[in-house]
Amino acid sequence: MREPSTRILVIGAGTAGLLFTLRLSGKVAHEPVEITLVNDSDTFVMRPSLPEFATNQPVVWRSLPQLLRKTKIQFVQGRVIGLEPSQRRVTVRDQHAQPRDLDYDYLVYALGSMTERQSAPGVEQYAYTLS
Repeated sequence: MREPSTRILVIGAGTAGLLFTLRLSGKVAHEPVEITLVNDSDTFVMRPSLPEFATNQPVVWRSLPQLLRKTKIQFVQGRVIGLEPSQRRVTVRDQHAQPRDLDYDYLVYALGSMTERQSAPGVEQYAYTLS
C-alpha cells in the first residue's frame, strides 16, 4: 500500500460536508489520498427534515461510522477547538475530552451554522431550535 501523498481534512459532517466527502472519496479511490472527516456528533440527519421532527413525524438519524464503513474515509468524532492554517493543523477535542492534532494538505471547512439564542432577551428561556 502506498503512503498517502495528499491529506484532506473535512471538518463538519452536515449535508455539505458529508456529500462532499463521499463524492471526493469516490473520485480519488485509486489515488494515494487520505481523507479524514471530523464531526462533533456520530449521527447525521438531513437538516431540512427537522421540521418533521418538531411535528412528531419520524426522522431518520443515520450513524456516520455506518455510512462510511465501505469507504476509506477516516471518521473522527470530536469538536474542533483550534485552527492553525500557517501550520496546516486542526486541533480536535475527541469524545473522551482529549485534544488531538490533525495535519492536512487541504482543509474543507463545512461547519455550517447554528442558532444564536443569547443576543435577544427571552429567546434562550422561551424559544426552541430545531437543531
